[in-house]
Amino acid sequence: MIEKNLIIVDNSLDFSKYDLKTIPLNTEIFSLDLESHSQLNDLNIPHQNLDSYLTTDDKLFIENHSLKITLEWYKISGINELLTFDKLNLGSLFEQDLFFYLLKKLKFLFSLMRLSENISATSISSSSEVISVLKILDNSKSFTIIDSISNSISNSISNSNSQKIIIPVNIFGQNRTFSFSYDKILKIIKTMESTMSRLFNLKLDLKNYPKNPFILFLDSNPIPYRHILNFLNENNKQILFSNEMVTVSWKKSQIDILKKTNSKIFGWHDFKNNHTSSIISKNKKIIQSKTNQIFSNDNFNNFFIFEGHSFWEIIKNEFIPFCMSRFEKSLELLELVKSFFINSNVYSIVALYQNALENKIVFHTAEKMNIPCFRLQHGVDPFGSMEERSFPINYGSSHLKHLLWSENYQKYLFKLGLNKNNTTVVGSSRYDDLFQLQTKNKSNKILLLSTFLNNIWSVNGYDSTYLDTHKEIFFKICKIVDSIVDKQLMIKLHPSMEIQYSIKSILNNINPNIPIYRTQELSNLLANSEVVISMDHSTSLLEAMILKKPTITFMTDSSWYENDSIITSGATLAVNSLDDFEKSLNRILFDSNFREELIEKGTKYVNSNLKNMGSASKSIGKLLISKSSE
Repeated sequence: MIEKNLIIVDNSLDFSKYDLKTIPLNTEIFSLDLESHSQLNDLNIPHQNLDSYLTTDDKLFIENHSLKITLEWYKISGINELLTFDKLNLGSLFEQDLFFYLLKKLKFLFSLMRLSENISATSISSSSEVISVLKILDNSKSFTIIDSISNSISNSISNSNSQKIIIPVNIFGQNRTFSFSYDKILKIIKTMESTMSRLFNLKLDLKNYPKNPFILFLDSNPIPYRHILNFLNENNKQILFSNEMVTVSWKKSQIDILKKTNSKIFGWHDFKNNHTSSIISKNKKIIQSKTNQIFSNDNFNNFFIFEGHSFWEIIKNEFIPFCMSRFEKSLELLELVKSFFINSNVYSIVALYQNALENKIVFHTAEKMNIPCFRLQHGVDPFGSMEERSFPINYGSSHLKHLLWSENYQKYLFKLGLNKNNTTVVGSSRYDDLFQLQTKNKSNKILLLSTFLNNIWSVNGYDSTYLDTHKEIFFKICKIVDSIVDKQLMIKLHPSMEIQYSIKSILNNINPNIPIYRTQELSNLLANSEVVISMDHSTSLLEAMILKKPTITFMTDSSWYENDSIITSGATLAVNSLDDFEKSLNRILFDSNFREELIEKGTKYVNSNLKNMGSASKSIGKLLISKSSE
């Protein structure tokens, strides 16, 4: 055991105003999460990561137990009845949000548990929440916990429950990226949608409500569906978009698609009136009156007992508000969605995302009215642990029909337990254009793709040790590529993924002229690339292969996709070290035979994993139209 003073920094503490001169000499500083680790790095404060104390078994338990709580808590006898409104259990509506929250919370607890086992301290300074956990663990009284750091540090507490959402916004060619709490999103969307849709005559006129049947798209961005929309419009089908999702982007191309296809936009809150408001207020009071009954169940305490220590008294201070805010939001949307369907003539519903709370409410209401719902596959989910873990959350609805890209993926989902009647293989409408896109045969540009901690379904997605590894590899990849004569590096970041470290500062140390793209169309960047490099698995690899581009995948955290066919088939050149990366890149660039062989493997992968290549939109449109005549 090491004897020392400890300071533990979590994401609730602002360390920027802390007087470092007051720290005793024999003091060790620890970061407890990604945010605090990044903050201390930015301040050049030496510290250790508590993540390093977690074992592989710890991580596996955290992932499995988080899933267990997520899927079981709202089904407990007694709680199930209290949460059910209109035959819908409110706890089932935010499984994905809850799972991600629990991953981080259990990681937080286990990191402190392992710290207390390995270090004996004379004093510990930290936030009130960390101190509360350590007091539960301090049965031996071997050290004194000093709750003093909050008095020394600027008290700019960040709410760990507030879900930060990154929104790429393109307004008439001007790219902007903003980060907002979820609570502000609806207000922002409502304001932007109201202004823009009225300006371009896209707003649904409630006074002249459509009497003919129409297809409802649960999205505000028409680009992924543009060819489907053209087909539907050519066949005189009315199209309606709901803008309750958090994708705000008003590009001219989007507006052109909506106007060309005569599509209209609305929001669920357009249907709020005195009658619906009265019911919503009544139901919110009912759920509020049930709070103590719902959360007093002994099962909650049992869920959060680890190695003899009960943490429910601490967790419930976040867990209950986390759930209650979603209950109230659900009750409001449930009434508004019901009002919409009662007064409309919808014959089919299309969505990209099955887990959004709003969409789940729509699917439930549509099922009661026997309206078919379709979910378009929007990415390549690799075969492996992540897909198996997320399956019961992603494919829980029996009413939703999944329109998949390939028979291979369909067969995999069948093995995981998906009902065969709930899928149809149609291909990907978003890639129809790629099969006609002209690409540059001669290019000197090398494209590096990075999504940053992509696997948010695992503990590693929140692991600062992995973040450091990712950062180091990113820096060295950029340095290697930039050193190649007559080659130009381009960086493409995921448009909605939060960046955990400063890309610009890294590139400034290599070449400040390296371009960074975020909201730009990926297809154009791919078409103008000689080689495409991805840090970990990405659907963009498939897009590159469609365009006959050779690809390299640097496997920084490969446990969740290493057995997927994109790796095992050799369709992408998988590398595990920087030496292998440099050798592989040079071989692709300067060995034409090797390059062509890799491209051919990529083409075979595309042929095996996409149906109706170049014509999927028409197949999907026909399927949707067929429902209108039933």
